[in-house]
Amino acid sequence: MPIRTLKSMLADGGIPDAGKALNMEIGSLQVGATYRIATKDWLSPLNEPIPGSTKERQFVGYVNEGSTRFLKLARGDGSDHLLDVDQIASVSALPEQTQT
Repeated sequence: MPIRTLKSMLADGGIPDAGKALNMEIGSLQVGATYRIATKDWLSPLNEPIPGSTKERQFVGYVNEGSTRFLKLARGDGSDHLLDVDQIASVSALPEQTQT
């Protein structure tokens, strides 16, 4: 069974409410805040299934490249990476850390 992206499901009328909720959540991320982000399963260019994962990342900002929107995220080591919003299954805010 092929893995479908949110963009393809919305294009053919599937789960519009889920896409709308995800887009509202994605649009409300706060720069500097830390989130738990779960990604969807996907297929590699060699047609191998790659399981989704859950990571904690600090949100840096949005990057638009053509018609694709990415989140720019910071890892714990300070390095940045991009994540295609179509690959996101869920996002949840983590409580702010207090320094002692």
